[in-house]
Amino acid sequence: LTNEAMGGGLAGSDLVMGCLLVFLAHATPYYLAARLMDELVPDGASRAMPRTVTLFLLILSVAALLAAIGGSLALVQSGLMRWDEFKIGLLPWMIGDFAGALVLGAPLVSMLARVNNRLDLDAPRLTPPGGIPCSNSGLDLFC
Repeated sequence: LTNEAMGGGLAGSDLVMGCLLVFLAHATPYYLAARLMDELVPDGASRAMPRTVTLFLLILSVAALLAAIGGSLALVQSGLMRWDEFKIGLLPWMIGDFAGALVLGAPLVSMLARVNNRLDLDAPRLTPPGGIPCSNSGLDLFC
């Protein structure tokens, strides 16, 4: 969305604040979902893979719903979207977020694990999704 698409009725500072509000309302559920997954999934989760995948899908579904609701409410609150458009955009936003996170989640975790391991950060040594060592997994692109 842009200010022009919404009729150009917002001042520049209001538009920036609206965009910041949308970002926070949209990103917070995913941050909380990642923290919850970190707490619920044990290290070396390859033995509990069905449970891990099920938790991931359930938590991701809730996070996508909350992100869509929060983002839409932030758009309405900031004047970038009318209230009557709230319901229209909610389901496509949720489905798009869910699909994007589902498709990009594993490669992003693998790339972050690679960066963490190569830089030898203070975080625990990470393994790509499924607990499969990179040398045997075919995920060498991410290792």
